[in-house]
Amino acid sequence: MEGCVFANVPPGGAVTMRGWVEAIRSFGYAVFARPKLGPEDDVDADMLAHVRQRTKTHLLRRLVVASGDGRNFLEPLEELARAGVETVVLSFAEVAGYAQESDLLTFVDLEDVPGAFIAPLPRVRLDNLPEGGAWLPPTRPMRALLEETLE
Repeated sequence: MEGCVFANVPPGGAVTMRGWVEAIRSFGYAVFARPKLGPEDDVDADMLAHVRQRTKTHLLRRLVVASGDGRNFLEPLEELARAGVETVVLSFAEVAGYAQESDLLTFVDLEDVPGAFIAPLPRVRLDNLPEGGAWLPPTRPMRALLEETLE
């Protein structure tokens, strides 16, 4: 079994991320960190390259990916699932629709993991609305949008 975490380190984020990276490593995870120098500079390709390498050097039986990024992961993860690898996506339901809709992937909502959160998250589950509907309050005031455009 191998546990790996792939992380982007944004400019100015090294100091705040250092404790998190050391904690992850102390739990037995290897960490691949890459500086986030631009909007397209991401660790997704590195993670997929690592998984591809492991499929060549190890017998991969189960892969758990914690990401909501279907744009980069749907096709390669479904390919692994078709090859017989149990493929699990661990994410929030709001951002991982690709995994929920796939017939080949197993989706686990982070909020459903026992002990992951002390209290239920303040979230809206559109897949579990009351029959009469529900009012969904704004998450920020409209004035904030005006202030952003004036900056």
